[in-house]
Amino acid sequence: AGFLTLVTGVCGIFLFSMMSADKMDWTTFSVVGLTGLVASFGVAISEIYSSLKAQSRRSGLSESGQIVERATELEEPVEECSWVFVGVSFLFTSTLSALNICYGVTLKFDYLRICDLILPSVGLSLVMAVFYKPKRMDASYKRFLLFHFFTFAFVSEFAVAAGDLQIASIDWVFALFRIPLWCLAFWLGLKLRASAAKLPPQELSDFLCHTVLVKCTAAMGTM
Repeated sequence: AGFLTLVTGVCGIFLFSMMSADKMDWTTFSVVGLTGLVASFGVAISEIYSSLKAQSRRSGLSESGQIVERATELEEPVEECSWVFVGVSFLFTSTLSALNICYGVTLKFDYLRICDLILPSVGLSLVMAVFYKPKRMDASYKRFLLFHFFTFAFVSEFAVAAGDLQIASIDWVFALFRIPLWCLAFWLGLKLRASAAKLPPQELSDFLCHTVLVKCTAAMGTM
C-alpha cells in the first residue's frame, strides 16, 4: 500500500506539472493518469483487505478466549449502511456515464476533461458501494450491483471509445483496456464483500464505520 500510494502521488504531481505545458500530449496524459488510477484503486483494495484480515484475526482470538470482549456494547452494531449512501454512489456513476455519452455524441472535450477530473472519486465511490450492504446476498441486490458496475465500466468506456474513434484518436485503446481492469477490481471487491459478510456483528460494524466510511471518504477527499 505504501508503494502504491507513492506511485499515486508521483502520477498526480506529474499530471499537475503538465498543466503548464503549451501543448498537451494526451497519450502521455492517458498513460500516467491510468497508472495513477490503478494505483489508487490498489491502495483502496489493499486497505480494505488489510482491515478485513485484521478483523478476522481479532474475531479468531476472541473465539479462542485470548481477547476478553466487553460485557455490554455501548452502541448497536452496524451491519449495513443506509440506502442514501448507495443512491449517492449510483448518482455519481450515472453522472459520469452521462458525461461520457455527451462526449461520444458531441465530441466536445470539455465533457471528457470533467470525467477525467471526477473519475477517481466516482470509482472509489463504486468500491465503497460494493461493501455498503455486505449481508445482502439476494439475487435482486446482486443484479443491482451488476447494473451499477455495468453503468460505470461498460457504458462509460464504450462511449469514450466511440468518441475517440470518430476523431481518429488512438486513445480508444486505453478506454477499452480499462474495462478488464474494472472487471478485475469488481471481482476482487465481490470476493472481499463475501469475506466481510462472515465477520461477527461488532467486527463488521467496525469495518463499515472505520474502513469503508471514514478511511475511504478521507481518500476521496484527498482525490
